[in-house]
Amino acid sequence: MSEDGDGDSDGSWRRRGVLTALGTGAVAAALGEPTAAAASDPEPSYVVEQGSTCVQVRPLQGSETAEQFYEYQLPSRYVSEENGAVVGDEDRYNSAGTRDLQRADTSILLLYDGPEAVSLVVVHGGPDSPDGGSATFTVDGLPTDGEWVVADDLYDADSNYDRWTVDGDPQRIDWTWADGRTDGGVFRPLGDDLDATIDPAFNEAARLFGVYYEGRVTDWQLLSATDDGVERVSLALDEPIRVRVGTCGSDGTGGDGDDETDDDADAPDDDSDEDEDRKREEGGDDGDDDEGDAEEEDDDEDRERDDEDGDGDDDEDEDSDDDEDEDSDDDEDDVGPPDDAGPPDDAGPPDDAGPPDGAGPPEDAGPPDDAGPPGDDDDEEDD
Repeated sequence: MSEDGDGDSDGSWRRRGVLTALGTGAVAAALGEPTAAAASDPEPSYVVEQGSTCVQVRPLQGSETAEQFYEYQLPSRYVSEENGAVVGDEDRYNSAGTRDLQRADTSILLLYDGPEAVSLVVVHGGPDSPDGGSATFTVDGLPTDGEWVVADDLYDADSNYDRWTVDGDPQRIDWTWADGRTDGGVFRPLGDDLDATIDPAFNEAARLFGVYYEGRVTDWQLLSATDDGVERVSLALDEPIRVRVGTCGSDGTGGDGDDETDDDADAPDDDSDEDEDRKREEGGDDGDDDEGDAEEEDDDEDRERDDEDGDGDDDEDEDSDDDEDEDSDDDEDDVGPPDDAGPPDDAGPPDDAGPPDGAGPPEDAGPPDDAGPPGDDDDEEDD
């Protein structure tokens, strides 16, 4: 999306003298910046979203009906309640009332607040579009109590090429227009809980492109009222838009839409809780019984594991005791006197012990041949 301010220095877009800005707060200069509605304003706030971008929209306001604002002029023989046209000779087969808002090779979309509620207004083409153009809109979610009060073009003649398939939901409209002419329409009312989508198809993507005319649309603009005139925001030609009641988020994305949906999603189901309580009281809550059985099974498994662990410990203890007994026996077999053991205190030779009968010194016993008198060694050491 891109923006383009459209002031009223020449007063041209106010030529009808009936348009004023709806008091829902000025459109922010930056795309997607939220605006606050006036506290005293009972009118709903509208936004248009495309992709991740959100734009707060102020309807143009006037004292004329939407049919008079659009002013679709036809010869008297073609005017009908079905097409909402007015008799006119000045600008036949065109939207004469929006002439000053039209741009060459451009499709515009805006909201209009008149005496009969807020309307959606679409205008394709204009006097400065040299080759005409084609567009197909698939619209989903429009209020069931609303209708297209203006259908441009929809009249009984061979020159009416447009196709209006609006009996169901989604609705589809195929437009094609000649050079210098317009197509479009007005849907009313939008209601206080609007949430609709428009899937556009321009140029080659349109169903009637090249069948009658080959002109091209180069811009699709969203118009929003300001205190000084009209602000224009360019939309992507090949992406759907969402038009809804609400505000934009602070980051320029979609903000609060259907709060009721969020509340319902978060709210507990009282009926469900009451049913569960009743089942538990009657003993018929299979879910709780299953859970109880599962817990009992877990307890049994724990006890079995404890028993197995206990048996395993007993076996290990018995094996340990046996090993200790065997080690004890082996130790007893290997036992010996302590390291400090000695003969008993009364140990000694027997009373009759003595030298053997033949005991005596050896025959050659005697002092060594070189033995001398004591004291020689001492003299030598003194020297």
